[in-house]
Amino acid sequence: MFWQPLFWGLLIPCLIVLGILYGTTRKVYKLFYVLSLFVYVISVAYIIDVFDLGRNWILGLLVFSAVLMILIAAWLSRKGKERPKRKAASSTKRHLWILLVLLAVMLILIVVSSLDVGVTREVSVVSSLQRSSLIVPLSNGEPYQLSPVPVANYSYANSFFLPVVAQDQYFLACWYDTKTQTASTEQLQTLVNGQYNEYRVANEPLAEVPPGAFLKLAVTVTGTSYAQPKGTVPASAYDRYDAIVLASLRDRSYVDCSNLPAMKDDTSKVSSYAIIPLK
Repeated sequence: MFWQPLFWGLLIPCLIVLGILYGTTRKVYKLFYVLSLFVYVISVAYIIDVFDLGRNWILGLLVFSAVLMILIAAWLSRKGKERPKRKAASSTKRHLWILLVLLAVMLILIVVSSLDVGVTREVSVVSSLQRSSLIVPLSNGEPYQLSPVPVANYSYANSFFLPVVAQDQYFLACWYDTKTQTASTEQLQTLVNGQYNEYRVANEPLAEVPPGAFLKLAVTVTGTSYAQPKGTVPASAYDRYDAIVLASLRDRSYVDCSNLPAMKDDTSKVSSYAIIPLK
């Protein structure tokens, strides 16, 4: 919730400016100019924060507010004082041209921001994994918490002058059988940069790579432990799987592990797909 610290961060400077402005000019209407600007900034920040708006929605909101301000200013300028018809017509024409230029600039930014211009993406996946680190038998009394195992690094470099979105933020890892080319219905717990890799809602903002910056996502998985009673060697339910499949998904909607092999060639859903053998 960034709008709250922004509100308190701007409130004190705003009060100071209001005090200085009133003390030097004694004109109340100028105070409303500052107050209206303060309310506008906080309102836009509140809408962006509360509704989790993405980059294109933010630009669209700025376009709308720019158009609204231009129309209000044009209306007030006509109401403020009488002007000759020719001069009023030229003023209206000038406002329309300014409006069209602003709209064109905003639309160009919206289109360009949705493209992967200037973005290079690299994927590094491990060649194999130790089965013993993913399928761990534990005796009674042993802690069931397993250590995450590194499986991949996804890196993005942005050479563009605008921030760009790192599209594949959700990583799905499942047990995989290379003989039948099927995945289990259970996914492995996936961590991205040490954070639990939850399914996200469709309108959640994606991670952005600032201009000239570099973003690295370290992906790890956590295996499965099972109880091993004394004097017995139980067979693990995961022994028949000889690999795991790791995919980065473009779509934020829920994907079942058993459907993952059928999606591997669908570039609209899966941006990367790797089968990592167990040894």
